Amino acid sequence: MRVLTWPVVLVLMLRGQKVSLQTAVNKFFSALGRVWEVVTASAYSQARQKVQPEMFVHLNAVACEEYYARYGAEDAVMLWHGHRVLGMDGSYLNLPDPVETRREFSVQTNHYPGAEQVQALASVLYDLRNDVGLSAALGPKQDDPSGLRAQRPIGGGGDPAALGPKQDDPVGPKPGASSGTSMIAIGPKQDDPAQPGRGVAASAKSDCGLGPAPVPAH
Repeated sequence: MRVLTWPVVLVLMLRGQKVSLQTAVNKFFSALGRVWEVVTASAYSQARQKVQPEMFVHLNAVACEEYYARYGAEDAVMLWHGHRVLGMDGSYLNLPDPVETRREFSVQTNHYPGAEQVQALASVLYDLRNDVGLSAALGPKQDDPSGLRAQRPIGGGGDPAALGPKQDDPVGPKPGASSGTSMIAIGPKQDDPAQPGRGVAASAKSDCGLGPAPVPAH
């Protein structure tokens, strides 16, 4: 009988590992009461290579939709003036250096010969008041951060407001917003305190069929 079925591999991956792979596998099968079926770390490593990344995107979307549907029905979703407060954080990641990553991501160089490093820009969109990770993106380091902000918020429970990252332009909203889309801005930390409310603006247009949200008075 096959031990490393698709659900087993997926649950093992979702548990995360802060120990060696073999120890993680041993603990998992021990918790299931199936210690006689423990596989090798090599077998698990090969099996998880077959899991497509899109599966985790799908599972996260399902979890978010379920969260907003369940707790929204109970008015338990935390909002700010009827809006969700979304923040985005990004970080540069050093990646392995095969041909595939060089083609897809960025190669960082400096004045030292041979000191090249493949890097990517990772970002996560987060519902700050409800502690829910909505989506993530991984792209070349040179990607425009404003493009990464285009990740679509998942679920309902109030129209999204935006909390800009530190490097946002403090000048304020860019012109050209489409009509019928309410705008709301919460400025980053270095915004001019004498002019609150400036900073990156994001569409507060509903993504759950409720229509545009009103702009709160400052």
